Amino acid sequence: MESRGRGLRTIGGPPPVSLRLLGGFELRIDDKAVAVPISTRRVVAFLALRDRPVNRGYVAGNLWLDKNDQRANANLRSALWRLPRTDGDIVLTKGSDVWLSDSVAVDIRQMTALARQGPTEDDVE
Repeated sequence: MESRGRGLRTIGGPPPVSLRLLGGFELRIDDKAVAVPISTRRVVAFLALRDRPVNRGYVAGNLWLDKNDQRANANLRSALWRLPRTDGDIVLTKGSDVWLSDSVAVDIRQMTALARQGPTEDDVE
């Protein structure tokens, strides 16, 4: 498995990488907001909305509909190259697949998990 990270994730404390999609895009690394180019934001958000690896051609084709396959794939490579460098992984690749690392805390995934749990005893009067 290829990875872009170069270190180990620390145990305890806030996740080293978190992603907010609800209310606007915000990528935080070590609890600090980082600037992310718009093309990279699109890729990260696209991957965050999927819970499994996705074919690179599918990602490129969906994000750059107005480009030919060669240009769309080049745009995807460029967007991935522009990912902020971290001690952990943000996006992973293997062969032709690409996905958001499970180590990235994503607000929409957390909200979806809470919604699937349903009400707790504390919520019922």
